[in-house]
Amino acid sequence: MKKFISIIIATATVFSIAVPAFAKEVIIDEYNEPAGVYETYADTAEQPDAVEGVDKETPDNIDSEASIPDTADTNEFDNGTDTADTDSEFLFDRDPVAILYLCASGIHSHYAFGHTWICIKNISKNDITIGGKVIAPNEMASFGLHHDGGMHCNREIERFSGETVKAKQKKLTRSELLIAANEISNSRWGWYEYFAHNCTNFATTVWNKVTGAHLFAFCFPFVVQIEMAFGGTESLSMNSY
Repeated sequence: MKKFISIIIATATVFSIAVPAFAKEVIIDEYNEPAGVYETYADTAEQPDAVEGVDKETPDNIDSEASIPDTADTNEFDNGTDTADTDSEFLFDRDPVAILYLCASGIHSHYAFGHTWICIKNISKNDITIGGKVIAPNEMASFGLHHDGGMHCNREIERFSGETVKAKQKKLTRSELLIAANEISNSRWGWYEYFAHNCTNFATTVWNKVTGAHLFAFCFPFVVQIEMAFGGTESLSMNSY
């Protein structure tokens, strides 16, 4: 009898252990089932059809020139007239359009201590304007600081007419000409002072700004003449053409 009871207890014990284990396995399977569903959906989901006639953009089929604007007919200087000559001269800022001269003289009838000034010659095919003065092609204008009102245009051309003076020269591109014109037209040259704001200060400032040189302006023109001589000078005839 005791043996029979022991068998029943043992059977009940085994059954009580097996049932929870089986239930746990079923729960795990049911929990994992949605993942399998999502994977199946992802694998079988209907993909959008490719649009017919449209190629995928790749470096092999992109038109490399499509994004580059056509500027062949663009004229930066177009003002409604024929500007073919202007284009060839100014489209690239490499060709000279003017010559800048730094001029100096010793004692002269109009200048007891000598004089220093700037000349600009137009070597382009178009008029250029500096300080309100229009310089036609192949013409030259002078700019100098004087005790009666500051900067004057062409006073040196008149006073040194027919004479030859010593000068240094530099050919100017359009951008360099603009630098010279801006300095010549600067309002600070509207007055004159004998020792610290005179003709040598004006002329050497314009020259230094354009060329990057460092000429020293000390009162009298002969100081500038000596500095000019070290780099070599040339003779310039003081005519307007």
